[in-house]
Amino acid sequence: MTIINGEYNMQQHNLDNGMLLLELRSDSQLDKNTIDDSIALSVMPLAEYYLHEDYFQHRMFVDCLSSYEANLGTLFIVRDGDKSVAFAFVYDIAPTINGTYHIHLFSVFKSYQKKGIGSKLMNFLHGHLGDNPITLESSPSTVGFFEKNGFVVTGKELDFDFKHLRNNFASNHDLFMHVQQTEEIASEFVPRFISAVNRLGIG
Repeated sequence: MTIINGEYNMQQHNLDNGMLLLELRSDSQLDKNTIDDSIALSVMPLAEYYLHEDYFQHRMFVDCLSSYEANLGTLFIVRDGDKSVAFAFVYDIAPTINGTYHIHLFSVFKSYQKKGIGSKLMNFLHGHLGDNPITLESSPSTVGFFEKNGFVVTGKELDFDFKHLRNNFASNHDLFMHVQQTEEIASEFVPRFISAVNRLGIG
């Protein structure tokens, strides 16, 4: 699946490893199936880290796609030629004194891990989001990566033994823009995830 095309309204950035980084918002003019497929692909690497992989993949797909379509977040995709290999979905900062950007999804396919791609994507996000608060949540197995890339663990308790992390600017900042998931929203978006997985042939 190739989604690099100059006719679409998207930002493109060149990483210093020769890979291309796409920055997509809801006004990118990509068709619905392409966006669905891209976000479905972005949650596939989660199976490596989470025991309840189906739950997390469905939940993350619904979270990201519903907020994308509401124009409350940005999808970042690292491309190696015609392959999408790493992803981030960032919720917009809330326009309040306690606002923060929130990296809701950060994933790299296993065959591209330990090659510096995740760190290059994170470095880009740090620069792109500026001196603003950034938070994220991590499984225990990936906390070390985020600590090496500018984040510290907070004392906030989360389900599934997840860890809450923030950058140096995010003390006491915890408000970000996103669509609250409901059963109605899930019932609309989960079938789109299943359809995307079938189109991609990765189910």
